Amino acid sequence: MHGKPVALVLLGVFVAASAMAEPVKLRFGHPAGPKTHVVSQMVIPWSERMTKASGGTLEITVFPAGQLGGNEVSLDAIKSAVQDIGWINTQYYPGKFNKSEVGLLPFEVNKSEHASVAMWRLFKSGLIADEYTDLKLLAIWAYPASTVHTTFPARKLEDFKGKKIATIGQFASEVAKHLGATPVAVEFTENYPAIQRGTVNGTFLQWTAVQPLRLWEVAKYHTEAGVYGAVTMIAMNKQSYNKLPPKAKEVIDANSGEKWSREWGQFWDRVDQEGRQEVQKQKDNTIFNLDAKELERWRTAIAPVTDEWIKKTPKGAELLKAYRAERDRAASGK
Repeated sequence: MHGKPVALVLLGVFVAASAMAEPVKLRFGHPAGPKTHVVSQMVIPWSERMTKASGGTLEITVFPAGQLGGNEVSLDAIKSAVQDIGWINTQYYPGKFNKSEVGLLPFEVNKSEHASVAMWRLFKSGLIADEYTDLKLLAIWAYPASTVHTTFPARKLEDFKGKKIATIGQFASEVAKHLGATPVAVEFTENYPAIQRGTVNGTFLQWTAVQPLRLWEVAKYHTEAGVYGAVTMIAMNKQSYNKLPPKAKEVIDANSGEKWSREWGQFWDRVDQEGRQEVQKQKDNTIFNLDAKELERWRTAIAPVTDEWIKKTPKGAELLKAYRAERDRAASGK
C-alpha cells in the first residue's frame, strides 16, 4: 500500500533535481578591456543573450583584458580549454592561417560586412576549412582597410624613407618595407606609448582602433590608403562544444556562422566611421586622401605582397578569385 506513494515521491525528487541541473559554464576570453567597444558592445551582449536563450542549460562568462591569455596565446588557450570560447587574430600566428589571410590583402576590403560574409562562405565551401579542423569556428571577419597613422605627413612614398612603422605580424612588416619604411613589431595595445616615446613614427591600424587607443593624441596625421587589412575570428574548443546539451548547441548554432560574421562586419563598419569622425573633431589632426596618381604608386609598391601570398598559398589565385566573387556577391545583397 505504501509502495506507490514512495515511488511518486522519488519521481518528484528526480524531476526536481533535473529541473535544478546546473548549466554548463563556458569561459569566453578576450584580450581587450571590459569597457572597450568590442567587449562592451559585442562580446558581453552576445554572451548574455546566449545564456538567457539557452533556457538554463548554458552560462557564458566573459573574461576580458587577457585574464585567460592575450593575443599571442589565445589559440593555444582555446585548444586547451583554458578559454572555452576565444578571440584569434590571425596576424599573431604566422603560417597557421595562410589561406585565411586572403581577407587582409591590400586594397581588397571596402565594407567589412561584405568581406566578412565572404570569409565565412569561404570557410563553409571548404576552401579555408582545413585551417580550422581543431576548432569550432563561430564567426570570422575581415576588418575595414587599415589607415596610416603617423607623426609626419605621409603624402607620398618618399615620406616613408627613414621612418619606423609599428606592425603586427609578418604581413604588415612586408607592407611597411615595400612602402620604404622600417617595420617594428609592436603589440596592439602598445601602439600609443611606442609612438609617444618615438620608438616608431607611426602605425598601420584601422579607424576602429582609434577610440580605444586614443591615437589622435600621439599621431596627428592620417593617410587613407587601404594598405592592408586584418582577419580575426571567434572560435570554440571542440570538446567544450560537444559536451553541451542539445538546447545550448541549438542556441550557439543559431547565433553564430554567417549571421554572426555579418553582424561583426556591420559593427566594425560603424566603429570605423566613428573612429574617423572622432579624429575629424581634433583640430590639430589632419586626414589625407591620396590623389589617383599617388594612390596608384602605393598600389604598385605594395603589389608584391599580394603576389608573394599567391605564390606561397596553395591555389592562392583561385582562392583570391573566390573571395572577390563572394565579397561582391554580398555587396549586391546576395
